[in-house]
Amino acid sequence: MAGPNDLYPVSNGKEISLRDELGLTFSGSDIEVAKAQTCLVRVMRRDSVGKKIICECVHPITHEPDRDRLCLICLGEGFKWDEGFNQIYKALRAPREIMNSPGLINVPLMLFYMRHNTSITKDDKIIELALDSDGLPVQPYTRKEVWRIYYLEQMRLDNGRLEYLKIHTFREDVKHLNG
Repeated sequence: MAGPNDLYPVSNGKEISLRDELGLTFSGSDIEVAKAQTCLVRVMRRDSVGKKIICECVHPITHEPDRDRLCLICLGEGFKWDEGFNQIYKALRAPREIMNSPGLINVPLMLFYMRHNTSITKDDKIIELALDSDGLPVQPYTRKEVWRIYYLEQMRLDNGRLEYLKIHTFREDVKHLNG
């Protein structure tokens, strides 16, 4: 009869590497299909003191971007940014109902998982791309959804080593997705 320790082989007394497991989830292996999808990560540009760089379309009095006309620099974001491709694993989180003064509002929440070496902060955004039937980004690239980060979890194991990032987001309503 097998004991509980025989079911999970242990090497050198350490836990399994979640970095490796996430890598296999993203890229696939002999026994599983790749589950990662390509997205854009919108990283806000910062000045020498770490403040976000404001776009020229921002009104000097109201400090708000012009959301009616499309600014080709920031797409209505109000800050300058750079976008780069990244791999994510997306998982729907149950919608959270929020009681607001006008009434009950359903907020679609989404979890994204990213590799441990991804450079992302709470001020950045995840841009979901339109995908074809094979899961590849449609050419030319088309932005589909903008996800604002409200909580960024660093998942750690084995002596505090960073294994992966778990990113809690909600969908942001934007007028101009593609420039």
